[in-house]
Amino acid sequence: LQTETIRAAGLTAVHQALAEEKDQVETFIAGMVASCNKAGIPFKAVVKPVEGAGSDGVSICNTEDEARDAFNKLKGTQNLLGLDNYQVLCQEYLAGDEYVVDTVSRNGEHKVVAIWKY
Repeated sequence: LQTETIRAAGLTAVHQALAEEKDQVETFIAGMVASCNKAGIPFKAVVKPVEGAGSDGVSICNTEDEARDAFNKLKGTQNLLGLDNYQVLCQEYLAGDEYVVDTVSRNGEHKVVAIWKY
């Protein structure tokens, strides 16, 4: 949702696809391969559950076959929270520092409680 909101605002956003079926993964892979070829960079993607905790079920894929395998291994399983992985999120891998911002919201007031850099 966040990425699609960014894209709707006309900003550059990560290439991604929500996949329930193998053909949706193939469409994502084809788009990624075309983008990577155009940019002259190697294929690299992240395949992960839509819902979950931490890095449970997250795969960094360096080839198209690794992305397919990650989807097949994840689809239809349960995550650590006991939720079914009926959808899988496929995303372009973004190199660089990762920041996580933890927030708490109550009655329309929002507070940043922690910022983490990985």
